[in-house]
Amino acid sequence: MDKNSHNTKWRSIDKDTQLWQDVYDDLYGRDAEAIESMSQDTLAYQTKVKNNFVVGKIGIGPFALANNNHIYTMLYGITLSDSEDHWLHDLLYEDPILDENGKPLRNPDGSIRTTKGTYNMGTLYRSYDIYGNPILSWLSGGINAHVDIAKDPFVTKLNINKYTYNIAIFMLRAGFGRNALWFLNQPVIKELSRR
Repeated sequence: MDKNSHNTKWRSIDKDTQLWQDVYDDLYGRDAEAIESMSQDTLAYQTKVKNNFVVGKIGIGPFALANNNHIYTMLYGITLSDSEDHWLHDLLYEDPILDENGKPLRNPDGSIRTTKGTYNMGTLYRSYDIYGNPILSWLSGGINAHVDIAKDPFVTKLNINKYTYNIAIFMLRAGFGRNALWFLNQPVIKELSRR
């Protein structure tokens, strides 16, 4: 085990999906959508369900590939640019301080200890996002959210679709975590993805 490895084989994949659901809850709340009697027989309802299933079917592949590819970038230390004056190096960040096992260190109050600096967005081999959550958990949560779309189609409401897969996966792999989903849910981005 090195600092880029972590053992997550004994936990449920639902914990990964919970990362996504927490962002959804922050953005939209968890009000249950009431289905009136016979409304599921309407064309509008059937079209909505069909569109959700299509998004679910198509969305598994990009997140599954990203999950595999992220392992390779971690193994080989892949970056987008090694130039110090590239624009990817100019973003401010707070990065979690990791112990020898690659786990985030915690303050006495339970918050994650961080160090401030400039964010190298071109570094794609991070294990944890800026909040201390494993990046592979975000990607696995994306897979699971698409697999379980029949049970809870919240991922479609988070503006995750064929127009936003690339940027969502890039931002998640670059370590932005929940900020990736917040970014995709800005009104202007939602409007662009519907065109």
